[in-house]
Amino acid sequence: MKKILALVSTLSIAAGAVALATPAQAYDKDAYAYAAAHMIQRSDIPAVLGAFTDDMSFSAGPERGKAYLCSLDSSTDGPIPQFSYPTGRLQYSANYAAKGRNAPSLWVSVMQYASASKAIAAFDVAKKQVKNCKGTFTNSFTDTDSGVVSTSTTQTTNGIVPSVSTLGVDSIFVSVNSVFSGSSEEAPFKGDQYQVWSLIDDVIITTSYNMESADNVSTQKRKAVNQVAFNAETAWLG
Repeated sequence: MKKILALVSTLSIAAGAVALATPAQAYDKDAYAYAAAHMIQRSDIPAVLGAFTDDMSFSAGPERGKAYLCSLDSSTDGPIPQFSYPTGRLQYSANYAAKGRNAPSLWVSVMQYASASKAIAAFDVAKKQVKNCKGTFTNSFTDTDSGVVSTSTTQTTNGIVPSVSTLGVDSIFVSVNSVFSGSSEEAPFKGDQYQVWSLIDDVIITTSYNMESADNVSTQKRKAVNQVAFNAETAWLG
Protein backbone atom coordinates (compact mmCIF):
# COMPACT_ATOMS: atom_id res chain seq x y z
CA MET A 1 0.00 0.00 0.00
CA LYS A 2 2.90 2.40 0.63
CA LYS A 3 3.85 2.24 -3.06
CA ILE A 4 0.34 3.18 -4.15
CA LEU A 5 0.21 6.04 -1.66
CA ALA A 6 3.50 7.33 -3.06
CA LEU A 7 2.08 7.30 -6.58
CA VAL A 8 -1.11 9.00 -5.43
CA SER A 9 1.00 11.64 -3.72
CA THR A 10 2.85 12.30 -6.98
CA LEU A 11 -0.45 12.77 -8.82
CA SER A 12 -1.69 15.11 -6.10
CA ILE A 13 1.39 17.31 -6.48
CA ALA A 14 0.85 17.33 -10.23
CA ALA A 15 -2.63 18.59 -9.62
CA GLY A 16 -1.40 22.05 -8.82
CA ALA A 17 -3.75 22.23 -5.88
CA VAL A 18 -2.94 24.39 -2.88
CA ALA A 19 -4.17 23.52 0.60
CA LEU A 20 -7.16 25.64 1.60
CA ALA A 21 -8.26 27.08 4.89
CA THR A 22 -12.02 27.27 5.34
CA PRO A 23 -12.84 30.02 7.91
CA ALA A 24 -14.51 32.91 6.09
CA GLN A 25 -13.53 35.25 8.93
CA ALA A 26 -9.91 35.11 7.78
CA TYR A 27 -10.55 37.44 4.83
CA ASP A 28 -13.04 39.69 3.04
CA LYS A 29 -16.52 38.21 3.38
CA ASP A 30 -17.65 40.00 0.23
CA ALA A 31 -14.91 38.20 -1.71
CA TYR A 32 -16.03 34.90 -0.20
CA ALA A 33 -19.66 35.53 -1.16
CA TYR A 34 -18.73 36.51 -4.71
CA ALA A 35 -16.60 33.41 -5.20
CA ALA A 36 -19.24 31.05 -3.82
CA ALA A 37 -21.80 32.48 -6.22
CA HIS A 38 -19.50 32.43 -9.26
CA MET A 39 -18.21 28.87 -9.40
CA ILE A 40 -19.29 26.28 -11.97
CA GLN A 41 -22.72 24.67 -11.65
CA ARG A 42 -23.51 20.98 -12.12
CA SER A 43 -24.95 21.84 -15.54
CA ASP A 44 -21.51 23.13 -16.61
CA ILE A 45 -20.10 19.57 -16.54
CA PRO A 46 -20.59 17.58 -19.80
CA ALA A 47 -22.14 14.14 -19.31
CA VAL A 48 -19.18 12.39 -20.94
CA LEU A 49 -17.04 13.17 -17.88
CA GLY A 50 -19.17 11.02 -15.57
CA ALA A 51 -22.28 10.93 -13.39
CA PHE A 52 -21.71 13.69 -10.85
CA THR A 53 -23.92 14.58 -7.90
CA ASP A 54 -25.86 17.85 -7.87
CA ASP A 55 -24.27 19.22 -4.69
CA MET A 56 -21.14 21.35 -4.90
CA SER A 57 -18.45 21.23 -2.23
CA PHE A 58 -16.97 24.71 -1.81
CA SER A 59 -13.93 25.81 0.17
CA ALA A 60 -12.03 29.07 0.47
CA GLY A 61 -9.16 30.59 2.33
CA PRO A 62 -5.84 32.42 2.27
CA GLU A 63 -3.26 30.93 -0.06
CA ARG A 64 -0.93 28.41 1.49
CA GLY A 65 1.80 26.28 -0.01
CA LYS A 66 2.84 26.36 -3.66
CA ALA A 67 0.92 26.42 -6.92
CA TYR A 68 2.23 23.30 -8.65
CA LEU A 69 2.07 22.52 -12.35
CA CYS A 70 3.67 19.09 -12.27
CA SER A 71 6.03 16.72 -10.52
CA LEU A 72 8.41 14.51 -12.52
CA ASP A 73 9.45 11.30 -10.79
CA SER A 74 12.49 10.97 -13.03
CA SER A 75 14.69 9.13 -10.56
CA THR A 76 14.46 7.09 -7.40
CA ASP A 77 17.49 8.98 -6.06
CA GLY A 78 17.38 12.58 -4.91
CA PRO A 79 14.48 15.03 -4.81
CA ILE A 80 11.69 14.82 -7.37
CA PRO A 81 11.72 17.81 -9.77
CA GLN A 82 8.66 19.99 -9.22
CA PHE A 83 7.53 23.00 -11.24
CA SER A 84 5.29 25.75 -9.95
CA TYR A 85 4.30 29.40 -10.29
CA PRO A 86 3.72 32.24 -7.78
CA THR A 87 0.60 31.99 -5.65
CA GLY A 88 -1.94 34.73 -5.01
CA ARG A 89 -3.72 36.04 -1.91
CA LEU A 90 -6.81 33.84 -1.80
CA GLN A 91 -7.95 30.56 -3.27
CA TYR A 92 -11.43 29.14 -3.82
CA SER A 93 -12.31 25.60 -4.83
CA ALA A 94 -15.44 23.90 -6.14
CA ASN A 95 -15.70 20.12 -6.31
CA TYR A 96 -18.41 17.79 -7.55
CA ALA A 97 -18.32 14.16 -6.44
CA ALA A 98 -18.95 11.47 -9.04
CA LYS A 99 -21.03 8.36 -8.56
CA GLY A 100 -19.89 4.76 -8.88
CA ARG A 101 -16.80 2.66 -8.20
CA ASN A 102 -13.51 4.17 -9.37
CA ALA A 103 -15.47 7.31 -10.09
CA PRO A 104 -13.59 10.26 -11.59
CA SER A 105 -13.14 13.55 -9.78
CA LEU A 106 -13.45 17.09 -11.08
CA TRP A 107 -12.76 20.38 -9.38
CA VAL A 108 -12.19 24.00 -10.25
CA SER A 109 -9.77 26.11 -8.24
CA VAL A 110 -9.61 29.91 -8.48
CA MET A 111 -6.40 31.62 -7.34
CA GLN A 112 -6.99 35.34 -6.79
CA TYR A 113 -4.12 37.84 -6.86
CA ALA A 114 -3.79 41.35 -5.45
CA SER A 115 -4.12 42.80 -8.96
CA ALA A 116 -4.51 41.81 -12.59
CA SER A 117 -0.85 42.67 -13.23
CA LYS A 118 0.27 40.22 -10.53
CA ALA A 119 -1.94 37.51 -12.01
CA ILE A 120 -0.47 38.14 -15.46
CA ALA A 121 3.07 37.95 -14.08
CA ALA A 122 2.29 34.66 -12.32
CA PHE A 123 0.73 33.19 -15.48
CA ASP A 124 3.77 34.23 -17.51
CA VAL A 125 5.87 32.15 -15.11
CA ALA A 126 3.44 29.25 -15.44
CA LYS A 127 3.68 29.35 -19.26
CA LYS A 128 7.46 29.07 -19.04
CA GLN A 129 7.56 26.45 -16.30
CA VAL A 130 4.92 24.21 -17.89
CA LYS A 131 7.30 23.44 -20.76
CA ASN A 132 9.30 21.35 -18.24
CA CYS A 133 6.29 19.11 -17.64
CA LYS A 134 7.17 16.39 -20.13
CA GLY A 135 8.73 12.96 -20.34
CA THR A 136 8.12 9.29 -19.61
CA PHE A 137 9.77 7.88 -16.51
CA THR A 138 9.82 4.36 -15.10
CA ASN A 139 10.91 3.50 -11.58
CA SER A 140 11.09 0.18 -9.72
CA PHE A 141 10.22 -0.52 -6.10
CA THR A 142 11.26 -3.54 -4.07
CA ASP A 143 9.19 -4.61 -1.09
CA THR A 144 11.68 -5.15 1.71
CA ASP A 145 9.52 -7.86 3.31
CA SER A 146 8.44 -9.94 0.30
CA GLY A 147 11.13 -9.00 -2.20
CA VAL A 148 8.44 -8.33 -4.81
CA VAL A 149 9.53 -5.82 -7.45
CA SER A 150 6.87 -3.42 -8.74
CA THR A 151 7.10 -0.77 -11.43
CA SER A 152 5.70 2.73 -11.73
CA THR A 153 5.54 4.41 -15.15
CA THR A 154 4.45 8.03 -15.56
CA GLN A 155 4.01 9.90 -18.83
CA THR A 156 3.65 13.68 -18.67
CA THR A 157 2.83 16.04 -21.54
CA ASN A 158 1.96 19.72 -21.80
CA GLY A 159 0.66 22.26 -24.31
CA ILE A 160 -1.70 25.13 -24.96
CA VAL A 161 -5.50 25.14 -25.20
CA PRO A 162 -6.51 27.64 -27.91
CA SER A 163 -10.19 26.79 -27.40
CA VAL A 164 -10.00 28.31 -23.91
CA SER A 165 -8.60 31.79 -24.35
CA THR A 166 -9.29 35.22 -22.87
CA LEU A 167 -8.32 38.41 -24.69
CA GLY A 168 -5.94 36.41 -26.86
CA VAL A 169 -4.28 34.55 -23.96
CA ASP A 170 -4.45 30.78 -24.50
CA SER A 171 -4.84 28.45 -21.56
CA ILE A 172 -2.21 25.78 -20.85
CA PHE A 173 -2.56 22.11 -19.94
CA VAL A 174 -0.68 19.24 -18.33
CA SER A 175 -1.64 15.59 -18.83
CA VAL A 176 -0.29 12.91 -16.48
CA ASN A 177 -0.79 9.19 -17.13
CA SER A 178 0.48 6.80 -14.46
CA VAL A 179 0.47 3.03 -14.11
CA PHE A 180 1.67 1.06 -11.10
CA SER A 181 2.19 -2.63 -11.89
CA GLY A 182 3.60 -5.65 -10.13
CA SER A 183 2.74 -9.03 -8.68
CA SER A 184 1.75 -7.79 -5.23
CA GLU A 185 -1.79 -7.24 -3.93
CA GLU A 186 -1.34 -3.50 -4.59
CA ALA A 187 -1.19 -3.85 -8.38
CA PRO A 188 -2.39 -2.75 -10.77
CA PHE A 189 -3.13 0.91 -10.06
CA LYS A 190 -3.83 3.55 -12.68
CA GLY A 191 -4.04 7.29 -12.22
CA ASP A 192 -4.75 9.65 -15.08
CA GLN A 193 -5.07 13.39 -14.86
CA TYR A 194 -5.76 16.28 -17.23
CA GLN A 195 -5.54 19.89 -16.05
CA VAL A 196 -6.11 23.30 -17.60
CA TRP A 197 -4.86 26.67 -16.27
CA SER A 198 -6.62 29.84 -17.47
CA LEU A 199 -5.88 33.52 -16.86
CA ILE A 200 -8.71 35.99 -16.52
CA ASP A 201 -8.57 39.41 -14.87
CA ASP A 202 -6.92 39.01 -11.43
CA VAL A 203 -7.33 35.21 -11.15
CA ILE A 204 -5.80 32.01 -12.48
CA ILE A 205 -8.38 29.23 -12.76
CA THR A 206 -7.28 25.59 -12.58
CA THR A 207 -9.66 22.94 -13.91
CA SER A 208 -8.68 19.39 -12.93
CA TYR A 209 -10.03 15.99 -13.96
CA ASN A 210 -8.79 12.67 -12.53
CA MET A 211 -9.56 9.07 -13.45
CA GLU A 212 -8.46 5.71 -12.10
CA SER A 213 -10.20 3.36 -14.50
CA ALA A 214 -8.61 4.06 -17.90
CA ASP A 215 -5.11 4.29 -19.35
CA ASN A 216 -5.56 7.80 -20.71
CA VAL A 217 -7.98 10.70 -20.61
CA SER A 218 -9.49 10.43 -24.10
CA THR A 219 -9.55 13.27 -26.62
CA GLN A 220 -13.31 13.49 -26.19
CA LYS A 221 -12.99 13.91 -22.44
CA ARG A 222 -10.17 16.43 -22.80
CA LYS A 223 -12.45 18.56 -24.95
CA ALA A 224 -15.11 18.24 -22.28
CA VAL A 225 -12.68 19.38 -19.57
CA ASN A 226 -11.71 22.29 -21.82
CA GLN A 227 -15.40 23.18 -21.96
CA VAL A 228 -15.60 23.11 -18.16
CA ALA A 229 -12.58 25.44 -18.03
CA PHE A 230 -14.33 27.83 -20.41
CA ASN A 231 -17.53 27.57 -18.34
CA ALA A 232 -15.51 28.36 -15.20
CA GLU A 233 -14.28 31.58 -16.78
CA THR A 234 -17.81 32.52 -17.81
CA ALA A 235 -19.15 31.75 -14.33
CA TRP A 236 -16.48 33.87 -12.65
CA LEU A 237 -17.30 36.88 -14.80
CA GLY A 238 -21.06 36.33 -14.74
